[in-house]
Amino acid sequence: MFNKFVFGLSWLVLLSSCFVHSGFGGVVVRASHDSPVRNLDTGLEYTTIQEAIDAPETLDGHTIFVGEGTYYEHLVVNKSLSLVGENMSTTVIDGNYTGNPVAIGASHVNVTGFTVQKATYPSFPPYMGYPFYGYAIYVGEGTAYSNISHNIIADN
Repeated sequence: MFNKFVFGLSWLVLLSSCFVHSGFGGVVVRASHDSPVRNLDTGLEYTTIQEAIDAPETLDGHTIFVGEGTYYEHLVVNKSLSLVGENMSTTVIDGNYTGNPVAIGASHVNVTGFTVQKATYPSFPPYMGYPFYGYAIYVGEGTAYSNISHNIIADN
């Protein structure tokens, strides 16, 4: 059933014509499988979302599938790819009140199927040109054609 779900979700993302930092700590994951983050195009598995994004094998146009769990990360999405959560209620990107959970610095980025929570304005300066204004999902200047849909934004 999981493979049918992944296949159907991947197909839906690929057919969609709408396209729209490293974490400050470890990742806490409650998932039913050993490697909760997977690049559907390469088949490679990762323990964090940022690790999957940063992998040299992850190319523009790839889809990163994220299994259920809570991920304490601050993502910098600097490639044109799709991030797909397994279940928007139980796949959580948590900023732990220390900045933006997701910062998008590329065009044609899709983010769907997540709860993104606990962003805040920190007392330190922006990192690598990405301002920390307390946005759950920050979309950088000069980016275009991203699709951010079917997510829950909470406690920001």
